[in-house]
Amino acid sequence: MNKNIIAAAALALVSGAAMADATLYGILDLSVTTTSNAGVNKQTLNGMTDGVYQPSLWGITGSEDLGNGLKANFNLQSNMHSNTGQSGDPAGGGATKLFDRFATVGVSGDFGSINAGEMIDPLFLQSYLNSVRVAHAASLAVVSQLTYGGTPGGRANSTVVDVMQSNWLTYKTPVFNNFSAQGGYEFGNTAGNNTANSGQYIQANYDANGLSLSAGYEVLNNSAQNDKLKKALFGANYTTGNWKFAGNVNTFKSDASTQVTDANGYEVGVEYKFTSNFKGDISHVWVNDNANHATPKLSAISLLYSFSKRTNVWLLVDRADSDNLNAKSGAVTNGGVLWEPLYAQGVGSGSSQTGVALGITHTF
Repeated sequence: MNKNIIAAAALALVSGAAMADATLYGILDLSVTTTSNAGVNKQTLNGMTDGVYQPSLWGITGSEDLGNGLKANFNLQSNMHSNTGQSGDPAGGGATKLFDRFATVGVSGDFGSINAGEMIDPLFLQSYLNSVRVAHAASLAVVSQLTYGGTPGGRANSTVVDVMQSNWLTYKTPVFNNFSAQGGYEFGNTAGNNTANSGQYIQANYDANGLSLSAGYEVLNNSAQNDKLKKALFGANYTTGNWKFAGNVNTFKSDASTQVTDANGYEVGVEYKFTSNFKGDISHVWVNDNANHATPKLSAISLLYSFSKRTNVWLLVDRADSDNLNAKSGAVTNGGVLWEPLYAQGVGSGSSQTGVALGITHTF
């Protein structure tokens, strides 16, 4: 009898697996880079760098048809180092998390979708998508969110690992007349206190006729409840013929006694497709840091050639100027670096830096 029960259970598991819709996917991004004024001694750094153009990651996603238009969904996604094979955050954090980017489960249907779990900060993700290049290096998402997107007291969203946020419950509407909206609540998981370490966001998107518009607002509370970071985002992309134009604005406001964050970040970019599989991009990012009286800047140019829908080779050159930007108490990026011309190869206060990367990106 026990053997029959075990056999029946095994059959049920196999049948369930056969009925499930699960997909393994990922991105591998690797480049040879050279960076001036790198490190404390400000020397030239030549090496191999992961995740410059796109993040290197892998994941599993899937869904189950529950009937009547209702589906159960999941998404598991992890950062990785393509140059070393290590998993976790490419900037060095999050190595203890197997799925540090997304670990969500939810349901979807005619009403929209509901998801819960670990996910990327929604305004960080939207700012990344708003960029003309949609790349790690030289994007407003990376250089502004990682520099200014945090609060003191345990909610420093100023490293890559802290951009991956836990305990979110989100809802996204269906698309209606080219509009969609979404919002969410982050549970702080603090006994006797529903405010500490909690967060909320709301966002709206419009997509039609080559035009994409986005706007969002987010509030992150710290653990001590003596500060909250307020972030806003506005973005636009417009594609016409072989041209693409993009603009992106991020704002950050915090008034803690130990750290005042008051900064507005801007990004403009243009792209031209020379052929169906060859394009070039130019972008410029700058931040008006009112608290530190500085205006760090970052300009970049890139060329990308697509061998196929899955494999690209690219060249990226950029230059960063930190404009004497000093580290703020309680919010520094990636070991104290405040401005990044190439991903995870930052330039310190008072320095300018040039980065060149030649790489390949493959998706599966």
